[in-house]
Amino acid sequence: MAKELKFERGGPSGRVEVSQPGNVDVKVSLRGIRGALHLGHHAFCQLHWAVLDENGGWCAPTMQPQGSNPVDAVASRITCSFECVMSFPKDHVPSKITFVVFVSGDNQEHWLKAAGGGNFEIPVAELAEEAVKAAEAAAAAAKPVDLATRLAPASAARLAERPKDWPERSALA
Repeated sequence: MAKELKFERGGPSGRVEVSQPGNVDVKVSLRGIRGALHLGHHAFCQLHWAVLDENGGWCAPTMQPQGSNPVDAVASRITCSFECVMSFPKDHVPSKITFVVFVSGDNQEHWLKAAGGGNFEIPVAELAEEAVKAAEAAAAAAKPVDLATRLAPASAARLAERPKDWPERSALA
C-alpha cells in the first residue's frame, strides 16, 4: 500500500510504498529535490528517521534495517540516493516510523519536512496489513481459466469423417 508525501517546500514530492513479500519492506521514493533546491548531480540525501512510540515520541528501532545506522540514542539514518528500502522482519515491524529528509550538495545542507513543517509519519504496520489484505483479495479474484471448456463450441460441431488408417506417404520421385 502507498502513501504520497507532501513537502513543506513546493517542488519536491515523494511516495512511500509498504509491501509484505515475507519481510515488511518500506520503500521511500523522492522526486524533484535537486531541481527544487538548485543542486547538482553530486547531491545526496538521507532519511533521518526513528520509530514512533504510542505517545508520538521518537525511539530507536528494535533492529536496524540493512544500510541504516544509529546517529544517537533514538535516531537513525539511511542513505537513500532519492530512493531506499527499509526491510523489517515480521517480528520487528514498527507500528509507525517518522522521518525528515537530509539533503547535502554544492556546499549546502537542507532539512526537508512534511507540509506544515512537521515530520513525515508512516503507519507501517497499518499499511503492511492493508497490503496483505489487497494481495489476498487479488489472489481470491484470480480464478484459473479452463481453456478446454472455454474453447469448446456451444453446440455439437459437425466434423468430416476421417479415415482410421492413413496410408504411408510415398517419397517424391
